[in-house]
Amino acid sequence: MPAKLITPSEAYLQSYLTVCRDCKARGITAYPLHDPDDFETWRHTIFQSYENKHLGIGLKEGRVPSSTFWLVKGGEFIGEGNIRHCLTEALERYGGHIGYCIRPDYWRKGYGTLQLRLLLAEAARLGLPRVLITCDEDNLASARVMEKSGAVYQDTIGNIIEGIPTRTKRYWADTVPCPLTPPKGKDQKWTSSA
Repeated sequence: MPAKLITPSEAYLQSYLTVCRDCKARGITAYPLHDPDDFETWRHTIFQSYENKHLGIGLKEGRVPSSTFWLVKGGEFIGEGNIRHCLTEALERYGGHIGYCIRPDYWRKGYGTLQLRLLLAEAARLGLPRVLITCDEDNLASARVMEKSGAVYQDTIGNIIEGIPTRTKRYWADTVPCPLTPPKGKDQKWTSSA
């Protein structure tokens, strides 16, 4: 069964929780998954929270409407992606339109590239013809995912994130209007399923 991008679903909640626990245990904090220790607090509100963010309801100051998607395969949660519907000045410097993560045991297997390409298709459906994607300068894997997905490097800028100086690479990508099928072998290319 191929991986697919879905609206977050109760069917994958336990798998999502497992990934939250794994990321916390490994000290992976680059992407804000839920705190597994607070599961009983957010388990009944997570899906409504995603819907509210999509509709722009109850957003914190400085936040913009966003759509969240889960990459799943079989019964497993593989990754999460978020598309911000517009940019603020802060998001133009750090964060951009799209953020994403892949569970650690699926790293280096092409799922980051697949997820980003599927998120670009969703961004097109949201009416975004072009999106900004950023990563820390030392996050070489994320930069490779963006470049493999057709994003074009713009520049690297200095930022202060939570009081820590950091260098941020910024890329722009045209969105794609259709889902993509991953290659089956090393020598094959991504293809459109439309």
